[in-house]
Amino acid sequence: MLPYQALAAAVASLPRITIHGPWARSIEYALLQGPPPGRPPGSPPEPLWPGGAPLNGARFTPVGSFPTLYLASDFITAQVETGSIFAHPLLRSVTIATNPVVTFAVDGVLTDVVDLHDPDVQTSIGTTTSELTGSWRLASPAPTQELGRAAHASGRITALRYPSSKHDDGWAIAVFTERLTLNGANFVEVIDRSNRISQRLP
Repeated sequence: MLPYQALAAAVASLPRITIHGPWARSIEYALLQGPPPGRPPGSPPEPLWPGGAPLNGARFTPVGSFPTLYLASDFITAQVETGSIFAHPLLRSVTIATNPVVTFAVDGVLTDVVDLHDPDVQTSIGTTTSELTGSWRLASPAPTQELGRAAHASGRITALRYPSSKHDDGWAIAVFTERLTLNGANFVEVIDRSNRISQRLP
């Protein structure tokens, strides 16, 4: 990855695309039993709450930084990325002993997305698929978190689409929810005809 100042300049001029759902999201069942931290008691659950990533840190989100919603291309990738199943192309998939997890579909439209699968994009910011999918917890700050910080700070990028680190056939999206208002077409919405965990952003 380029040093931060050069990275910030490169990120600002990257090509951007528009992508459409549906996508998938997996979260612990317990998180749907009440409001997220900071909300008034009695508030509804928020399955699209983006505050967990800056609270704990995530691949493109430094601790204490900007809200980020993480989505996956499909249910299997969402479950593998959140650690509820183990999958490997040469091995049988295995269920892992975890707390109960809910996986649900999320519809939406996202404009101004940087596609990190694109080899030209990777070259422009001095990165590789190996760096994008490597363990972000081993470095402080992680190169991918510096990329997320530069993308968010640019003020013109809604999301980053990137290869899954755990599922070769899948990909994921880091959505900067504060940037959804960049374009009136942007939205993400839980597909829930029962209206029990419905939510839409923005």
